[in-house]
Amino acid sequence: MRISNTSERLQKIMKERGLTQKDIIDITGITKSSICMYVSGEREPSQKALYILAKALNVSEVWLMGFDVESAYNEFLDMKVDSKQKKVLDAYLQADEPIRLAIDKLLGI
Repeated sequence: MRISNTSERLQKIMKERGLTQKDIIDITGITKSSICMYVSGEREPSQKALYILAKALNVSEVWLMGFDVESAYNEFLDMKVDSKQKKVLDAYLQADEPIRLAIDKLLGI
């Protein structure tokens, strides 16, 4: 059952993680005008854009579309990590690609 929309879900995750539209643009590579329209609700993302957003934000596409399902990200956090680990994960997800690659190399992953 759809209880929300993509715009509301994007706004929710941005608020929870302290992300700006620019952060999402940087993380996803989606254009500024598209992100602005998705966040404002003027336009729904294409299937490809939805996939990119969900993957970059580590949530399920179905949740991002507004359906009444738990976000994979929230389920993971509730079950597996404490607040300090959540901050580390959020910082990693918000980091630029070169920083993420350096962290991956450091961790051997």
